[in-house]
Amino acid sequence: MNVQTLLAKMASQREAWVDLPGGQRLQYRRPPEVELPRMAAGITADLVVEYACGWDRFTEADLLGAGVGSSDPVPFNTDLWAAYVRDKTTVLQVVAAAMAKTVTDFLLARQAEAKNSAPSSS
Repeated sequence: MNVQTLLAKMASQREAWVDLPGGQRLQYRRPPEVELPRMAAGITADLVVEYACGWDRFTEADLLGAGVGSSDPVPFNTDLWAAYVRDKTTVLQVVAAAMAKTVTDFLLARQAEAKNSAPSSS
């Protein structure tokens, strides 16, 4: 397996989807472990934008409004996502909550791993 394939597989292991109001879905990556301290004060809009990596069922009408945009699907773009989510606090809150749960689940799993692999004191 080449390096790019390995890196893509490693990144995909940190990916998750969250359902959004309106029927769309967003894909995001859990930040690498070394970045988790940035989340100690909460999941910010910057983090929601930075770790988004895909979406599903987004159309021009979702981004521009039904009276302006068409029902044509729009491919994921970080700049489009940033502009959209920074103006939709309800969506931002849903994604931030999902990311926080993903991080919490990861940390709990790490904690359980450490506890299970700790040498016994017998």
